[in-house]
Amino acid sequence: MPGLVLPAFGDVDLSQVAGRGLMVAVVVMAETLLSENNFAFRNGYKIDDNQEIFGLCRRKYRGFPGRLLSGERKHLQDFHE
Repeated sequence: MPGLVLPAFGDVDLSQVAGRGLMVAVVVMAETLLSENNFAFRNGYKIDDNQEIFGLCRRKYRGFPGRLLSGERKHLQDFHE
């Protein structure tokens, strides 16, 4: 097996990294809002999208990045069953 080596981060263009990270964040937020709205519609209530975005940002910021990588989205599977 090859030895452990730290990657060379000096060649990384941070503007591209930030842009792609922002795109991923927008897609995840849109997917979450669609799932929440779908669940709310099927159960007969309305949610406030602005409050959901605010809550999602607060939740992600407090536990970032550990909760993002720990499978926090498993609860969405319960909604789709």
